[in-house]
Amino acid sequence: MTGRKQSVDRVSRRRVLKITGAAGIAGLAGCTEDSTGDGGDGGGGTSGGDGGSGNGTQSGDGGGGSSGQILLETAGGSPGGTGYAIMNAMLSGASAEYPKLTYNILPGGWVGNNTRLQNQEIDLGHTTLAAGTLAKNVDGPYSDQDWEQPPSNLRSVLADQSELFFFVVAQADFPYDTLTAAAEDDYAINVTNQPKGTFGGYLWDTVLENLNYSQSAIQELGGSYRRVGWNDAAQLFSDGQVDAILAVGGRDLGWLNNIASGSEVKYLDWKEEFRTQIKEQYGVLKADLEGVFPQQQEPLKCMQDSGLINTHKGVSEEAVYTVTKGVMARADQIQQSTGLLSPFEVGSDMTNPCPFEIHPGAAKAYKEEGVGDF
Repeated sequence: MTGRKQSVDRVSRRRVLKITGAAGIAGLAGCTEDSTGDGGDGGGGTSGGDGGSGNGTQSGDGGGGSSGQILLETAGGSPGGTGYAIMNAMLSGASAEYPKLTYNILPGGWVGNNTRLQNQEIDLGHTTLAAGTLAKNVDGPYSDQDWEQPPSNLRSVLADQSELFFFVVAQADFPYDTLTAAAEDDYAINVTNQPKGTFGGYLWDTVLENLNYSQSAIQELGGSYRRVGWNDAAQLFSDGQVDAILAVGGRDLGWLNNIASGSEVKYLDWKEEFRTQIKEQYGVLKADLEGVFPQQQEPLKCMQDSGLINTHKGVSEEAVYTVTKGVMARADQIQQSTGLLSPFEVGSDMTNPCPFEIHPGAAKAYKEEGVGDF
């Protein structure tokens, strides 16, 4: 991979929260409780229910357990996606520092995980700042929930500072440089998106509807719009069955690396005026990337969100303290474990912004380390 130069809007992440508080951010909705993905390269592990992983051998109970063990039930994203990889890296680091910490990582989704936390079905869940703010405001996919505002159970642990990009990877001979141009030309594109109920899938549906290039419109033009997971999308792309993948994820994506190892690719820019429109409507930031993705020859204009780990008030102070303290102690290991977390650093960006009150266990750990104002 070439050098990693990047320019993101000089809008603080605090500003992201302010923007996403508006009703317009509802277009960034997605993962319902039964969602199966958002994007991440899930790590190994010896156990975990429903296709999950981790180092635990039984379901978590929010911090209790025999022989002083802390057992946590957690949810990342879909195996092979961004949220799953980040949760695995964070918990692997924390448990290396504190062997009493055991956990299972279940598949989940960036919006659905907040619902599961509010319902106290899991102990920790990976989400994003935009999705978390939707939950705080009981907006978008949460608007039909009978929750207080903000939801009474949700608490934040840390902002992981990850870079979650919304970009399009296309066949090298794709005749357009932007989706906007393809839409304006009524091009019968063959494209993949994530399944319905996923965060990325909902975002891309909304973006294309803004371009009058919805799933139904594309199909009426004679194109195809397939909803599949990342690995299936990569296979369809490599087989030449699709023109482009509507993608969401960070750096060093396994499925994208696999495509680029055997096929030539190109990346489609977002038109500047459309980027501005989406930013104003939905609160995601503009990102100008250089040398981030394989075979990327030119600067790429796309959009960006960032990751967040939440919990609920019923999880014990000891459990959340152990996770937070362990993550800070193993920050270098975590940063180096995956390119997705290369921006991660111990400091105020772990807590500001976070859409919910910081859990008391995390606050205790931050106070001890002099992080934030606790």
